[in-house]
Amino acid sequence: MRADKKPGKSLWAAFILYLLFMVFLLFGMRYLRTGGIWRPQPEDYWERVRHSTNLIPFRTIRNYLSRIDRFSPGDLAFRNVAGNVLLFIPFGWFLPRLVSAFHDFFDFLIACGILLVSVELGQVFTLLGSCDIDDLILNLGGNVIGYLIWAVGYGIAKVKQKKRTAA
Repeated sequence: MRADKKPGKSLWAAFILYLLFMVFLLFGMRYLRTGGIWRPQPEDYWERVRHSTNLIPFRTIRNYLSRIDRFSPGDLAFRNVAGNVLLFIPFGWFLPRLVSAFHDFFDFLIACGILLVSVELGQVFTLLGSCDIDDLILNLGGNVIGYLIWAVGYGIAKVKQKKRTAA
């Protein structure tokens, strides 16, 4: 892979399939499980929003880690923490690979942050999930890991390319 090579259609197709999978995971599964968007009365709606929102950083993560003695791949806490990180690694790899504007780490972080906040707000306001700052932290951690994997590969490709042109 050359460092300056443009992404092909197959990479874009893989990214779109990944995005569709994530939309299904983040919204569709709960929609299917609950039979659709819950249609509450206005006072019930805001009560549900209040109960499904956590804006205190590390509250949920701390709660999960307090049960570390039961922390195994089958445990809900483990699956939540690991899933919130692992499922967002591909996005962190795809984004800078497909859009050169996101080679810059700061721009990448801003784009990921905006997307993740939108997802969290979408989940809570459709009542198809919860709005948890800890999900955002874990998801962003996955994005950063994906970005670092891309950056290492990109850096290696640039070094190889320089060696080829220098020889």
